[in-house]
Amino acid sequence: MTIEEISDTNALRRSVATVREAFAEVATEFGLTRENCPTNPAFITPERLESLHEKGVRFFGLYKGEEQIGFVALEANHTKDRRLAAQFEKLYSYLDNILRIHS
Repeated sequence: MTIEEISDTNALRRSVATVREAFAEVATEFGLTRENCPTNPAFITPERLESLHEKGVRFFGLYKGEEQIGFVALEANHTKDRRLAAQFEKLYSYLDNILRIHS
């Protein structure tokens, strides 16, 4: 697995799917929709990520090969304000495979 900073527009746009998928289950469980909770990350838009990037937020992706399975947003100069999105099933599966290989 690798962690890479995401700074170009195309990579930001590709990250939207990772973020949405990571938060979709919780949004569904709580009945959140784009209408009643538009700021929930399950409904993030490429434009919103680009806007945050322009305000100094730094983004990092977690990759398994070419597939992005995680995403972190860090506010510049505010280490307490961070956002994490991970496709946990894929991450757990990957880690489980590593443990099996090394056990």
